[in-house]
Amino acid sequence: MSLVRRLSFPTWAAILAAWNLFVWGGRLRNLIVDPGGLAVANRWSLLASVGFSLMALVVLGFWLARWRGQGVGSGLGHPVALLMAFVGIGLWLVRGLAIASADYSIGFIIVHSVLALITIALGLAVLASGLSWTRRPSRIAS
Repeated sequence: MSLVRRLSFPTWAAILAAWNLFVWGGRLRNLIVDPGGLAVANRWSLLASVGFSLMALVVLGFWLARWRGQGVGSGLGHPVALLMAFVGIGLWLVRGLAIASADYSIGFIIVHSVLALITIALGLAVLASGLSWTRRPSRIAS
């Protein structure tokens, strides 16, 4: 049995959300701390940081409510997790190629390549488990 099938969609979604909060929350902190971080040139980075951090918080909130047994179900967390995975994969494919082809230090390229590979792998796991999650028959007690 593959690792993707061993873990449920909510678990993969929570892992991706925690990862995105780590990556994009860190980027947001860097933008705020850097004196020129909130300059016009960094608006896309700011938008991505805030957007991914917010999506991660929504998904983690729904996961926590589900884990606590509050009966929320997948709710808004399911489509937000799928969106976060899809957009994250696309963003890192474009950004990864842009970084690899630009004039950055080898350390910068390696770090961002690792960030991209982890995000893409987690995003694919979320998409694979999330799409099968939606096809499962509902379990309605009679």
